[in-house]
Amino acid sequence: MTEEARIVSDAKAGRAFASRLDGFELRDNILSVDVSANNTLEDMSVAINQDTDVLTISWRSPSVRYVAQYIDVETTNAKLAELDGKPYAGRRIKVEMSTLPPGRFLPNFQPNAIKISNLPRSITHEEVIALFTSSSSVKRFLVGGLGGIMPDVEQVVRMLRDDIERAVSNRLRQFDQPSGTPGVDGIVSVPAHFSSWDEAHVAHTSLSGKRYGSQPVCLRLPDPFTIIVPSEQYTAQTAQWDALMSSIGDRRAYMLIVHDAWNIVRTRLSGSAKEVMGAMKVRVENLAKGEMVEG
Repeated sequence: MTEEARIVSDAKAGRAFASRLDGFELRDNILSVDVSANNTLEDMSVAINQDTDVLTISWRSPSVRYVAQYIDVETTNAKLAELDGKPYAGRRIKVEMSTLPPGRFLPNFQPNAIKISNLPRSITHEEVIALFTSSSSVKRFLVGGLGGIMPDVEQVVRMLRDDIERAVSNRLRQFDQPSGTPGVDGIVSVPAHFSSWDEAHVAHTSLSGKRYGSQPVCLRLPDPFTIIVPSEQYTAQTAQWDALMSSIGDRRAYMLIVHDAWNIVRTRLSGSAKEVMGAMKVRVENLAKGEMVEG
């Protein structure tokens, strides 16, 4: 299940907020943070040039986690400070104290231990001890597996493509292959290109909540081209807005959708004909400015 939260801030704070949280792991999920400001004419002008028909799919690449035990808390804390964020094999490892889940009791639980995550599957016990822990008391765990099966990046890519093709048959224009190495946080991203935002949205809906192995996918689809006008203005210009929508010939190429939300009216322009949409965008902007627009 995908949950969404919208936070209102100024542009500078929003960009800083997004840069810190985008790709952050929270409770085995990956946060996706976008800065979107599409309520003004200037923002719509920027949005018309964005790839709103591209769905970006991200997930955490297969990895292993080690738990290393030490003789006392002081040594454990020192290792935590030393290792957290250390680079290895193009990744940035994550180190945290080993803790019990809330409300759980395990008689053999050892508090003097750390969890080392985001290590590649190819790493061995000997390498972990030599490069990181200096402790021979280590235990290995798979991350992202389900029933002992952990699909690799190529397998996930094939499954994703098959699921998309089933959802939007013959509508996938391009499906980029991921680069050979995941990002420093172990995140793999694949852009899926469609003919329109609506087709990309169908794929987004079909993939929402899916897991491959036990790993969820993070889905990022830019908002379509949107502009907001006050309800009073829209009411005064109703005839012109109706004429503008009536002037659309091929509604399979693009559409202008109007949604009345009490004190504002949100207009959304979507479709695959970018050149024609650009001309329509200019007419929408002019009408939103209060100018006369011919139908």
